[in-house]
Amino acid sequence: MNNLFWERVRDARIYLTTLIVLITVLLLLLYLFPTAGHVTVQYPELESLKTPPPPAFTEETQKKLEMFGRFDALISYTDGGFAPPSITISSGQTLRFTNNSSSAIWIAAGDTPESRYPGGDSGCSSSKLDSCGPIATQDFWQFTFTEPGTWKVVNNVDKSKELIVVVQ
Repeated sequence: MNNLFWERVRDARIYLTTLIVLITVLLLLLYLFPTAGHVTVQYPELESLKTPPPPAFTEETQKKLEMFGRFDALISYTDGGFAPPSITISSGQTLRFTNNSSSAIWIAAGDTPESRYPGGDSGCSSSKLDSCGPIATQDFWQFTFTEPGTWKVVNNVDKSKELIVVVQ
């Protein structure tokens, strides 16, 4: 019986040693060949979801960037509208409206008298707040707000998209 016990201990040692050697070899193989057995699955239907890089600035936009260097806050116009949809600034601060959408926009004051920015010397409307024409994709326009109040800004191309500017 004592012999049987020691034979089983010896067999267990052999199995344990064999198992340790196999695990060591497996880990060594995984270390040396980390991609072995790794399968890359590609989904071509997801390629259309990747966002293409923005187009390069035009020469005209580059010149405008150099000319209008200073601004206090950035308003981005995307296909979803103004971002952020509202902003509070101090009188005398300048907003830069950047067109990050897929089509031209036209920045202008809201239509209602109580939300229309005052003035009228823009040359194209009854408010100073008017870009007086389309702003191409990746282009921008800046406006300095000097009149305190709550003002509505719209895209004249799609007037359902609006921005509220609170000037303190």
